Amino acid sequence: FVLFYQIYLMGWTIKNHPFENVYFNNIMVSLFGGREEFERDYWRLSAKEGWEYILSTDNSEHIEYLYEDGAWANTLILTDADQKRLHYSLEVTDSTDYYIYSYRRPTELKGKEVYSITVDGLKILSVYRLN
Repeated sequence: FVLFYQIYLMGWTIKNHPFENVYFNNIMVSLFGGREEFERDYWRLSAKEGWEYILSTDNSEHIEYLYEDGAWANTLILTDADQKRLHYSLEVTDSTDYYIYSYRRPTELKGKEVYSITVDGLKILSVYRLN
């Protein structure tokens, strides 16, 4: 059984790379509620793909965004030119272009979902266009 489970985990990790950190132990999930009750992408590794999507589809020189939990420091992984285009907003204003939602807490924010990342049928990141 242990060998079979290790093979399963290895396959799961390969399939879901680079988001293998979002693994949910099915036994713990069944004991403590659904997967929606657990932290999804704790390290916010999916944010890089969200920003890359925005930068590749929006040609604006000034892109204002709100990240659900203020993880703006994760933009440091981007090039200097890309960092200069992105501007973090502390709250939604009329000039906020995007909302990056990592499902850390419930939100009432409305917008058009333009991009998402899913692991095992569970969204771990969504990008919403606000303007």
